[in-house]
Amino acid sequence: MHPRQAETPRRAHMVRDELRQREVDGVQRPYWDQVKWSAVANVSGGPATTIPVHKGRTGLPIGLQAMGPSGGDLTTIEFAALLGREVDGFVPPPALVQI
Repeated sequence: MHPRQAETPRRAHMVRDELRQREVDGVQRPYWDQVKWSAVANVSGGPATTIPVHKGRTGLPIGLQAMGPSGGDLTTIEFAALLGREVDGFVPPPALVQI
């Protein structure tokens, strides 16, 4: 016989996956819909570099992801640097600038 393990009480943030929703362009979407966008990069095995390009209306960053061929790490990094010069790019938060 095994003693019954005490159950951990559920917290407000602990919601069943099928009930999780995120708002995208004013439409409620299942939480796991976002996985399909990263799956392409994960399956390819190639390098990817995230490029901050702008801030949204709420102040959160908006970015792009540049993907390259296997072994093309420096290419995606250089592309990100070049594109960063043409757009808003990375703007450090005030607290980071003070350090």
